[in-house]
Amino acid sequence: MKAYALFVFVVFILVGCQSGYRATQAPEASQDPINLYRSQTIQAFDRAELRRVIDELDRYYKDPRGLNDPDGLWKGGSGGPDLEAVAAWVFDVYLGSLASGFDKEQSWRNVIAAIQNTPEWRTKHPGETPLPLPYFRGIDMNRGQFYEALLELQRIYVSELYRPYGLWRDGAVDSEGIAAWVFDVYLNERLKGNDHETAILWFVYFIQHSEEWARMNPGRTPIERPETYNGKKPLPYLLSVVQEVAAQTRLIEQSCVETGGNNEFLFEVLRRLRRIDKRFGLNWKRAKVGDMSQDVVTYYWGPGQAYEGAYQIYVVDIINGHCGDRPVPVWGDVTAPGDARNALWTLAPCPSCL
Repeated sequence: MKAYALFVFVVFILVGCQSGYRATQAPEASQDPINLYRSQTIQAFDRAELRRVIDELDRYYKDPRGLNDPDGLWKGGSGGPDLEAVAAWVFDVYLGSLASGFDKEQSWRNVIAAIQNTPEWRTKHPGETPLPLPYFRGIDMNRGQFYEALLELQRIYVSELYRPYGLWRDGAVDSEGIAAWVFDVYLNERLKGNDHETAILWFVYFIQHSEEWARMNPGRTPIERPETYNGKKPLPYLLSVVQEVAAQTRLIEQSCVETGGNNEFLFEVLRRLRRIDKRFGLNWKRAKVGDMSQDVVTYYWGPGQAYEGAYQIYVVDIINGHCGDRPVPVWGDVTAPGDARNALWTLAPCPSCL
C-alpha cells in the first residue's frame, strides 16, 4: 500500500480555511495552447514550480532515504501513474503549506515529514525518527474532485492522445502534463469560481485545440469554449461514462439496429448520464419526431428543466464507427452551428430512462 493511505485521515484533521496563496504571473503567451490559456487568465499557481515538486516527489519515492521504491510514482505492473499520491502530497500538503504561509523550501519539507509519518516509511526505516508533522491549513477545494480531474486527464491521454501509459513517459510521471492541465488550468479555473465540471472542460478544450489532438483525431470536431453565453449552460464532458458502459458490457457491439442490433447501449449510457444530470436526453433526428438518432445523446442548455421537443440542445456523438466493424465510445459535440433547430430533445423512446 502506498504511503498516502494513512495520510488521507491526517489531512482531514489538519486542513482548514481557504488559501490566499498567489504565485508568480504567467510568462508572455505564445502559440502553445497552454500559454494561450495563461494569457487569458489570472494565475494563482506557477506551473514550473509545481512540475518541479512532482518530479521531486517521484525522486523521493525512489530514494533509499524515502520510500525506496524503484518504480517511483508508478503503481507497478500495469497499474498506471500513482495519481492519488500526487493528489495527497502535492495538492494536500505542498499547496496547503504554501496556503499557510510556508515558503517553497519549508513546504517541500512538510511533504517529506508527511511521508515519513506513514506506516510505509516507518516500516522501511526501523529505528529512525521521522520529521515532526507540522500544522498547516488546506485549500478550500475538494481533494476528491482534484483527483477526479487527474483521472479524467489520464483517460484523455490514453483515449484521445493515444498514449498507452497516459501520464507516464520516459520512466517517470508526466509532470509537465499534470502541472499544465490540472494545476495550471483546472485549479486556476476553480479559483476563479468555476465549478468542477466547467474547470475540467477548460483543459479538455485546450487539449482538443492542440496540434497533437488534431493529428490523432482526424475528422473530429473539438469542443467549443466552455463559457456561458446569454445563460447557455456549458456541455459537460462525460466520455468516461460512455467508456464505462462499453467496458462493462458488450452492448456497443450490438448497437446497430440496421444489422439486427438494438439501442440498449445508447439507453444504458443515457440512464447513467441522467443519474448525473437530468438535462441529458435522446434526439429526434432532423427535428422529425419518431426518427431517433441511434448513436447520439442530447443535452438541454436552456432555462428551467428539459422538456419534450426542446431545441435548445447540444447533440453529442457517443459511438465512433457506429454500424462498422469496430464501434468505439467517444464524446463528440456534433451540434449544428447557429440556430438550426434541426434536432429535438426527447425521452419518449426510452421510458426506463426517466
